[in-house]
Formats: sequence, structure tokens, C-alpha cells
Amino acid sequence: MGVLVEPFPPDVREYCDRHDLMPALRESGWLVQKYFPQAQRISAELVHDPDADADWVALNVEGDAPPQAILAHDAAFLDEWSATIGGHVLDRLVVMIYPADDGRS
Repeated sequence: MGVLVEPFPPDVREYCDRHDLMPALRESGWLVQKYFPQAQRISAELVHDPDADADWVALNVEGDAPPQAILAHDAAFLDEWSATIGGHVLDRLVVMIYPADDGRS
């Protein structure tokens, strides 16, 4: 099972501290592991969208599962995730789940 990679990059930690996101980020990592046990790597990065002039933390999840297996658990994950972390976080934290790069691309 994947684990949330800490320590976080300095820009992620600073952003999370400034917006009180660290508890939500850690809880998100636990929920990812609950719903996607095939996760191999879970990491966080600060993303800037110049078009929207907005920043957020992306929790990037790589797993050894086909897309249909990811989709099978996605709705239940999103329901619990949005209820657990609270609405004040939803515009500052996203979870991105990807199939692991197998080196064939």
C-alpha cells in the first residue's frame, strides 16, 4: 500500500500552514489508502493555474490498477472525502489518481 510521502516540499508545507490544510491533506492520504489500496506512491505538490490566478495542493496518487478499477471506487471516495475534509478545503486541495507509469509510454 502506498503512503503519503513526507516531509512535504517547502512550498506545499507553507501553503498548507497558511490555509490550515495540513489536517485535510493527511486525512486525504488516509482516505486514498482506504479506497485505493493499490496506490504505490502518494505525493503532494503546489500547483499554480495562471489562467485562474489560483494555487492549490495536488495530492498525486499513482497506483497499479486499470482505469476501470479506479473508477469503481471513485464515487465512494469522493463522497467520504468531501464530507470528511470540509467545504472550505475543496477549492485549495485536489486529489489526482493515475495508473502507475509502467515505462512503456
